[in-house]
Amino acid sequence: MCDQTFLAITFGSCDNCSQTKPLMNIYLQNEPVNYCSLCVEKMACHGLRKGESLASLKAEAESLKMKLEQERGKLHDAELKQVAEKVEALGSFTLKSRRILKGHSNKVLCLDWCSDKRRIVSSSQDGKVIIWDAFTTNKEHGVTMPCTWVLACAYAPSGCVIACGGLDNKCSVYPLSLDKSENLAAKRKQVAVHTNYLSACSFTNSDMQLLTSSGDGTCALWDVESGQLLQSFHGHSADVLSLDLAPSETGNTFVSGGCDKKANVWDMRSGQNIQSFDTHESDINAVKYYPSGDAFASASDDATCRLYDLRADREVAVYSKESVIFGATSVDFSLSGRLLFAGYNDYTINIWDVLKGTRAAILYGHENRVSKVRVSPDGTTFCSASWDNTLRKMSCWLKNETLVLAKDYIDFCTGNQRTPPSESAEVMRRLAKELEHQYSTKFLSMSHSFVSSCGSNPELSSCLRSIMNLLVEDGKLNWGRIVSLFAFTGVVASEMFSREDGAESCGKLAETIADYLGGEKIDWLQENGGWDGFCKFFRSTGHVSHESSMKTALFAAAGVGLAGLTFLLAR
Repeated sequence: MCDQTFLAITFGSCDNCSQTKPLMNIYLQNEPVNYCSLCVEKMACHGLRKGESLASLKAEAESLKMKLEQERGKLHDAELKQVAEKVEALGSFTLKSRRILKGHSNKVLCLDWCSDKRRIVSSSQDGKVIIWDAFTTNKEHGVTMPCTWVLACAYAPSGCVIACGGLDNKCSVYPLSLDKSENLAAKRKQVAVHTNYLSACSFTNSDMQLLTSSGDGTCALWDVESGQLLQSFHGHSADVLSLDLAPSETGNTFVSGGCDKKANVWDMRSGQNIQSFDTHESDINAVKYYPSGDAFASASDDATCRLYDLRADREVAVYSKESVIFGATSVDFSLSGRLLFAGYNDYTINIWDVLKGTRAAILYGHENRVSKVRVSPDGTTFCSASWDNTLRKMSCWLKNETLVLAKDYIDFCTGNQRTPPSESAEVMRRLAKELEHQYSTKFLSMSHSFVSSCGSNPELSSCLRSIMNLLVEDGKLNWGRIVSLFAFTGVVASEMFSREDGAESCGKLAETIADYLGGEKIDWLQENGGWDGFCKFFRSTGHVSHESSMKTALFAAAGVGLAGLTFLLAR
C-alpha cells in the first residue's frame, strides 16, 4: 500500500555514540532508544564468535528456514478445497445496499461496529471521527482530530469508549455519552505514543487495555487508565499495517501483518512472536482471525487473500482469480466462517467460499478504493468503507436464514421430522404448532378457503403476499404476527402437499415468506435483532412459567390474532 505508507526520518544525537546522525528507533529490554545505523550494526555484531559475520549468520538462518519449510511440506497431505470436495456448494445470493452513510468530506479509512450491533464508528482523511446509527443513518457524535489521515478507529467492548489515531503517531480514547451535544474533544485522553504513524488499534477483551500497531515496525499493548506501555512486540522489519485480536474471552494472542510481507502471531503475555508466515509476495494490508480462532485470513497487495491454519502451522488456501489484479485491502469472515469478504483497490468487494476456494459473489457500488469491510457482531449485515467518502451497509443472509427457517417449518408440517437446523427453527416449530393446536378448527377452515381460491400454482405466491400485506396494514408487525403467518402457511402446506405439484407449491410458499420478511421487512428484522432476537424475545417471556407465559406472550404479540386472519381471508 505505497500510497498509505509514510516514512519518518529523525535526526538527532545517538544515544550510544552521541553523534548527530539519522536515527533508528529500537527497543532494548522494552526501553526505547535512538541509535544511528553504525551503532546498530556494531551492537548486532557484538558477541560474534571467531569466523562469524552477519552474512554467515543470515545464510545460516535462511538454511534453517528451508529445513523448516521441508518439514512443513512433509505434513502437507491435502489442500483445503480437496478436503471440502463433498461439501455442498453455496447457492446463489445477492446483497443489496440497505443504507449509504454520507458525512465525511474525504476518504473513509477505517470503521468498526459497536457491540450493540447498531452503531458504527468511522474515521477519515478529513480528520473527522463519526459515530453513526446504522439503522437511521443519523450521525450521533462527531470528533475533529488534531491531524488528517485518521487511519484507525475502534469501539471498546462496552460500547462506551472509542479509540482512534493516525498521522499524529498517537492513539487517543474518547468516552461517549447519551448527550449528543456534548463536546467529545474536551474529553480526549491520549493513551499510546509511537515514533511513526498509527496504522491500527483494537481494545482487548476489556476497556482497560489497548493494542496498537504502527509504521515504526512495532505493536504495543497499553494500559488505558495510566497510558503506560505494558508490552511491546518487535519482529516486523517494516511498517505494521494491521492487527487482530484472537476471538476468545481469554484470548492472549493476536496476529499482525505488515510491509515486510509477513503475518506474525504474538503472545501478549510474553511479547514473543510464536508463529510467522511469509508466503505473500507483497505488503499485507489486513489480517482477520477465523471465528473459531484456529486460523486467520490475510489480504495483500499481491491481489490475493490467504488462509493460514495455526494448528497445521501453514497456509491452507489462496483466494485469487486471474481477473483479480488489484490489491486486497481488507478482509472479514461471516459469522459461520463459510464466507470471506474482501475489499479491493478496484472498487469491488469479492465474497469467497472459504472451503471451496471459489468466488461466490462480487459486489459493486463504491466509486473508489474499498478501504475496510466489517461484518456486524450478530452476522446479519456488513459495512464497507471507501475512498469515495461513504460507507455502505449491505445485507443478504437474513433473507437466506428466513428461507431456511420457512422451509424447515413447512417440511416439519409435511412430515419431515429432521433435527431443527437452528435454535430459531426449534422455537418456531414449538410456538407455531402450539398456536395451530390451540385454534386447529379455525386454521383448517382458513386453509380450505385459501386453497380453494388461490390454490393454483401461478396465484399462490401473490395470494399469500396479499394476505401478509393486509395483515400488517396497520403498520404493526411483531413476532406474534410472524408466528401466526408461519402457523397458517404450515397448515396450507400440509393440505397442498398431497397434490401432484405439492412439493413445488410448498417451495413457493417458503420463498414467498423469505422474500417478504427477508426483503420488504428486513429493516424491521434487523432492528429487532434478526432471528436471534426472535429467540431472545420468547426466551425472556418464558422464564417464569414456560407454558402459560409463552402462550400469553405469543397471543398478545399477535395482536390481530386469528380473527384478523379470518377477516382477511373473508374479504
